[in-house]
Amino acid sequence: MAEENAKAQFSFQEGDDVVYPTHGVGKIQAIEKQSVGGIEMELIIVHLEKEKLKLSIPQAKVASVGLRPLSDQPTIDKAMVTLKKRPRHSKLQWNRQSQVYEEKIHSGDLVSIAEVARDLYYPNDQLERSYARKELFDTALSRLVEEIAVINEDDPVNVATALSDILEKSSAERNALD
Repeated sequence: MAEENAKAQFSFQEGDDVVYPTHGVGKIQAIEKQSVGGIEMELIIVHLEKEKLKLSIPQAKVASVGLRPLSDQPTIDKAMVTLKKRPRHSKLQWNRQSQVYEEKIHSGDLVSIAEVARDLYYPNDQLERSYARKELFDTALSRLVEEIAVINEDDPVNVATALSDILEKSSAERNALD
């Protein structure tokens, strides 16, 4: 409840970079009043460049859809530490496990997304990933890259390479210890 109240208190401005949990990073193009069905509403217009999507979010629904500002540096640091930890292997059946991973990705929480990337990472020389696992991994890594690149004003290719290097190095270190 406190988290939802905190979300509701975000003050967004035109031009702000934001995260829409189910789609990733976007930019607020406008905040405008529109009449919808005879009711005056304040809408936040968010453009998601990567997905070529434009969303109109009623101000009153901002908290419930999870629109949030970009993560802060401590959150990025925590996500990086998460990527380096030992993956968790679930005993759930794959269909339930994939639902949990999707929920984490769509939560928009950077640390949860890092958990998914870490748990689904396989070195390139291992062919253990199914198509569904690869898709979930790629989505999680893409969301991490997208947000971190915008925050650090870095090229997404550089960020993707750095994150892949972290995952590969952590995996190699764990395999050397096992």
